[in-house]
Amino acid sequence: MDKIIDLFDRKLSPIASKISGQRHLIAIRDGLILTMPLMIVGSIVIIFSTDFPIPGWADFITGIFPTWDDFIWGVVFQSTMSLAGLIAVMGITYSLVNSYKEEGIVAAVLAVSAFFLLQDGSAWAWNSSALGAEGLFLGIIVAMIVSEIYVRIVKGNFVIRLPESVPVAISRSFVALVPGAVIILLFAITHVLFRMTPYGTAGAFIVAVLQAPLVAISASYIGAMLTSFFISIFWCFGLHGDLIVGAVTVPLLQAGYLENVEAFRLGLAIPNVAVEGFQSLFLNVGGTGGTLGLAVVCAFFSKSKQLKLVGRLSLAPGIFNINEPIVFGLPIVMNPILIIPYLLSPLVVATITYLAMSAGLVNRIVAAPPWTTPVFLSGFIATGGDFRAVILQIINIVIVIAFYYPFIAMWDRKQYALEQSSVE
Repeated sequence: MDKIIDLFDRKLSPIASKISGQRHLIAIRDGLILTMPLMIVGSIVIIFSTDFPIPGWADFITGIFPTWDDFIWGVVFQSTMSLAGLIAVMGITYSLVNSYKEEGIVAAVLAVSAFFLLQDGSAWAWNSSALGAEGLFLGIIVAMIVSEIYVRIVKGNFVIRLPESVPVAISRSFVALVPGAVIILLFAITHVLFRMTPYGTAGAFIVAVLQAPLVAISASYIGAMLTSFFISIFWCFGLHGDLIVGAVTVPLLQAGYLENVEAFRLGLAIPNVAVEGFQSLFLNVGGTGGTLGLAVVCAFFSKSKQLKLVGRLSLAPGIFNINEPIVFGLPIVMNPILIIPYLLSPLVVATITYLAMSAGLVNRIVAAPPWTTPVFLSGFIATGGDFRAVILQIINIVIVIAFYYPFIAMWDRKQYALEQSSVE
């Protein structure tokens, strides 16, 4: 086992370092983080539409506010979650251009213009779904292209520079003239070219050819299993698995989640199972590896003072999905005994959760509570107020407890024997 751990450490660490340090992936991650406040606030508000599964809620709220659903979906939703693609293109461009030590805010403004140039404005209006779920991947691509064009033109000094005596704000605007003209012309031509195709817009092309297939894979059972496995295995070697794997998977999971919200808004069947929140709220209850269950085993079923203390200290943070105390306190990192349940228990839980949601036993995810939302409340909110989600979280914790118990018992005997011998 030690040889296997050493092999994985030597092979995975360089790969993880390259992924976590890649500027484009970092920019995508940081840019998408900007959408989270809107998504969290918007998703929590929309579950209180007239479909909220509390007896009498619809009659109560419409009695006070007859146009409640129009307000929820026509105002709150359109002002928050429907802007995800637009906010992403701004944030990603700003982050990426700044990483090149250039002026990110100007490039972000140009990226917004380029993003709108690719929309279908033939009806003198913008399709809100194209700015949200459908526009997320398009926004990422636009941000990448605009950033690289802007940086290359500015660094190549193909710009209009004014004397230093001119105020910075004015000088900055003139620097952006040439790259701005190139970017707007390029995207205007792109708009015209796509109008000649059966897709009509670049966004429709991206959704059909790229976004839909990739989201389908990430939201599938295999996608959920692979995501869970790689997150856990990176953590086993002390690497932040969520950040490393999330650099690749977050855009896909977020797009799948936004598709669910759009379907929920329209009263359609929710299309995707494994989306944003599937891992953190149901598979990894208490933190990666389902460590709330591990904390319970250590706190209540171990004799070793060390294990018992670490378990009890980790219970409260675990309720809020914070598991660093137990991951590094036991530790799990580089621990050949605990790596096995740490890797395998989320896979078993993933299977049960995926089957439960696929079969309609539990609602699929339509809201995005913060990852630190307390266990049970998080499942209830994420599924639009489904009490069965709370039961599923309890079942998952019990499964994880059963998985960890024999391994902790084995390690507990060794630790307890060492503690007793040191006392003697």
